[in-house]
Parts: sequence; structure tokens; C-alpha cells
Amino acid sequence: MRKKAVGLLGNTKGDRRPIAFVEDTAVPPEHLADYIAEFRAALDRRGLEYGMFGHVDAGVLHVRPAIDMKAPGAEALVRAVTEDVVALTQRYGGLLWGEHGKGVRSEFSPRFFGPLYPVLQAVKAAFDPRNQFNPGKIAAPEGAALLTVDGVPTKGQRDRTIPAHVRAGYDEALHCNGNGAWSGKFRALNTRFLSTLCAVADAGSLAGAAWAMGLSSAAVAEQIQTLERGLGVRLITRLGRAVTLTDEGRAVVTAGRDILRRVADLTQVAQLGRLSGTLRIGSVSTALMSVVPPTLRHMAEHHPEIALKIVPGTSSQLLSMLEGGAIDCAITVRPTFEIAKEFGWHLIREEPLTLVCPAELPFEGVEACLSSSPMISMYRNSPTGRIAERFLQDKKIVAKELFEIEAAEVILVLVSQGLGVSLLPDYGFESSRERRIRKMAVGDRAYGRPVGILYRRGARISLIDAFHAAIKNGAIS
Repeated sequence: MRKKAVGLLGNTKGDRRPIAFVEDTAVPPEHLADYIAEFRAALDRRGLEYGMFGHVDAGVLHVRPAIDMKAPGAEALVRAVTEDVVALTQRYGGLLWGEHGKGVRSEFSPRFFGPLYPVLQAVKAAFDPRNQFNPGKIAAPEGAALLTVDGVPTKGQRDRTIPAHVRAGYDEALHCNGNGAWSGKFRALNTRFLSTLCAVADAGSLAGAAWAMGLSSAAVAEQIQTLERGLGVRLITRLGRAVTLTDEGRAVVTAGRDILRRVADLTQVAQLGRLSGTLRIGSVSTALMSVVPPTLRHMAEHHPEIALKIVPGTSSQLLSMLEGGAIDCAITVRPTFEIAKEFGWHLIREEPLTLVCPAELPFEGVEACLSSSPMISMYRNSPTGRIAERFLQDKKIVAKELFEIEAAEVILVLVSQGLGVSLLPDYGFESSRERRIRKMAVGDRAYGRPVGILYRRGARISLIDAFHAAIKNGAIS
């Protein structure tokens, strides 16, 4: 019953709808029964209907009073009920937030955290000195205000501006909770639902897809069910929390990804050749630190109308994202297999394979160092690891491996600490006072690492070409 409660409350009809503004309170379980009785009495005094469910073992309560947020005085009612619940919860030694939902109720943080609140302020100031991220939520720097429950704009305030006769014709749409399921009755294939199905396929669970898309698990489930009703087939099966696609589901996901790519391309097609729109770029970590920053600066100066979204990942992860349509191009190592015709490749640079050793280590040549010193290797199944492994085999060097890590920057730190030596492509790293190393190219271009842009041919090719030009035109040092 508890698991169905959110969906049941979401299906409430009429102007008064359950609102989650005193959601998620928690008290010691031994006080829960008395707390519930007083909570209900406080709502009953105001003539409110409500939904109530929770976790008895943890003393957590989810309460959603039904309020017409279009009605005059709705904000004042929210304030009054909240103040009642805050006082009640404190009296029972509880918390206003048992699991989540601190944001808009942040004005009560100092009352509940007490002497710990200045510590939260210090953490906020350390990580967000300009107060840019979620300002006014959880904690605010000295002199900055916290959000208040009746000081934030509400949907009801906007709905009041819509004439009643207009609202009557769009009742379901105006009460949509964000999952879009109301449109399922029109049997129209909603591309957002396809996106949700693809997210479920990628995450392997409804919860994972919900996290990725910024939805609730209930909303994800409802969208999938609506899509299943529209198509007349089962798309997923559940085994515990895990989700697997049916044969029909796999077929729909394959076709759906292509549809979503084409729909996404419509925005660019409509530009009629103008360089504007969004370009989603994946990048391996080494390029993020060397190629990407100066290129972004160049793009900001010369193409500010192109919105760039950067996604980090390994070469294999980026290839999967590119094939799945999650990104438009990737700065990555050239694949060793033949590239499919739907993809293209622009070489950026060849990075020479380089011996990296501690600055204090006596240098007796590349092969001698590799034979006599502990080896810190890149992950063998990565493109870089395979290049280094091929060099060692060709030179018949038997290295004494200490660690195997798929993180070049971590390897450089370990080498600088004198733990061993490594073979890395030279992506632009240098010795510094904090990280003292020595590097020497192995001297054979056959072991270089080709880094470039792997891209999907299509409507965004002009944006990809602009990004490539930004790299070529002196964007890389």
C-alpha cells in the first residue's frame, strides 16, 4: 500500500490536490503514534483532507495535505500548517527532513541544526564561495537569506492568471505532475516516453533511469506503462529492483534511439546552416585537461551561439554513448577497428609514448629503467594500456608490475612519489614543484597514441566542424 500511495494521491481529482510541503518528517519511533495523532488533529482543525503514509520502523511520515493552490490565501495556509508541523516535530525531538526535501524549507535549518548550522555555512562557503549553487537552500553564507515556504513562486500563482473557462478545457494538462502520462489517451507516441524507455535500458532499473532524468521512480513507471498501452505490448519485465527489456522492448529501444536522434537533429536543421544550437561532446580525461579548456575559450569567443555540453568518459564509454546517441562527438583515442560509415574521424594529434620516472631516479635509458624499476601500468584493456603492453612485448622487456590503474593523473602522482615508473602517451603533462617527474619519449612513432574527434555524420556536422576548427586554429598549446 505504501508503495502505491504516491500514485494514488497523484490521481486525486478536483481543484484541491495533495501537496508535499510537510513531507518527510521523522520522530523517534516510540513517539510516532502520539505524533501522528497530534499531526492529524492540526490538519483537522483547518478542515484539510490529506494523505498520510510512511515508515513506522524509522518514525518517518509522509503527509500531503490537499490544497487548491489557486485559491486566495493558499500561501498563507501553507505557512500556517508548516509552522504548526515545525513546532510539533521539534516538541517530539524529531527532524523536519527524514530522508529528503530540505530545499524550500531551508528557513528552518538553523532551528533544527542549532550550533551545527554555522558548520554547514562554513562548508557552503568553502565549496561555493559565490553562493551560486542552489542559493538559499540548506545553508546560506553570512548575510544571505534562506528560502521561505511562502516566498517562492508557485504553480498556483500562475494558474490564477488563467481564466476559469480556459482552465476548464485543459484541466488534465494543468494538473499534470510532470510525467506526461495524461497525453497517453491520445495514442500519440511521445518522444519523451521513448527517452525514458532508453534511460531504463541504459540504467537497468527504474530508479537509475529516474535519477538520470530527474524524475521520480513512479513517474518513470507511469511513462513506461503509458508507452506500453499505446504500443499494445509489454516492453519491460521486473525482477526485484532490476528491469530487463522484453524482445519487443529491445526492438523499440533500437528504433527509438534512431527516432530520438532524428528529432534532436530537427533543431539544427531549422537553423538552415547557421552556426547555433547545442553540441554534446564526450572527452577522455587527458583531453579534458589539455585539449578541451583552450578550445572552449576559443568557442566562447568566436561561436557564443553554440551551446557546448561536455561529458567525461573512457574511450569505450564514449563510443557506447556515441552509438546510443547520447553525444554527438567524442575526443578520444582512435578505435583499432574499422569505423562504421555513419561515423567520421578527425585526427587532432599523435601523442608519443613516453617513459615517466621520478625526477631523482638515475636515468640509464628507457629499456633499462623499465627493466629495473617497479612498473605502474595503465589498465591493459584500455587503448593506452594496449599500446604500452605492445611496446614491452616488442622490446622483450619483463616489467615488475606494481599497480594497474586506468587514470593517468593518478599514475603521475604515484611516479612523482617515487613508487615506480610508467609508460604514458605525452598529452602535455610536465614536471612541477608539487609533482616532480622526468619524461623521455621512447623514440618510435609506431607506439604513438592517435587522439581525435570521432563523430556521427548528420545535421550537427557544421557544429562539429566548427569545434574541430577551434582546435586546429591554435586552440591547443
